[in-house]
Amino acid sequence: ILLTTTILLCYDINMKIHLCDKDFDLKYNFEDYPHMHAHSYWEFLLVTEGTYLHRLNASSAFLTKNTIQLIRPADAHSLHSLSPRMGHINLVVSSDVMKRQLDLLAPDAYESLISSKDDIHFTIADSVCKSYVQKTLSAGQFKEDEPQYRFWISQLFLSFVKDLFYQRFCGLRYGNQNRRLNFLGSRCLKKYKE
Repeated sequence: ILLTTTILLCYDINMKIHLCDKDFDLKYNFEDYPHMHAHSYWEFLLVTEGTYLHRLNASSAFLTKNTIQLIRPADAHSLHSLSPRMGHINLVVSSDVMKRQLDLLAPDAYESLISSKDDIHFTIADSVCKSYVQKTLSAGQFKEDEPQYRFWISQLFLSFVKDLFYQRFCGLRYGNQNRRLNFLGSRCLKKYKE
């Protein structure tokens, strides 16, 4: 993954702007964000504990443990916890990085996702969620300018993109068993190109 400097913008209902001057930002959160807001970047939200009410544009959904929610640039959303114990991972990614990665998988994947009005969320296996938590905690041991941080955050990003692509374009669902996604990936890409 080629990392460049990009300004990521986030604004809430009061038009307060939040800036982030990098291609990625990663947070492990234990609180909700009940105010509707939107931003100029992509966000992967993974619920690691509890249940949340997630409002996205004109729809609402309950997000439970092991659910990944994709938030596109300009999607307005909020997150309200319905559980006393809660936790979620936020990985935000610049549009440039997201487009480059999706273009490697399929030429129209980025445009398909950015133009979609669908609420895109899906459930992953508990073992996969635990591996994402481990990658997040590993990244958190390093400063953002250290190569180890970039390594772990890029691994997490690639894992999220792989899951998104398989779920969205190949219709694969996780069961209780761990799947060998790399093996399935070549079959999925063949199916997608046909």
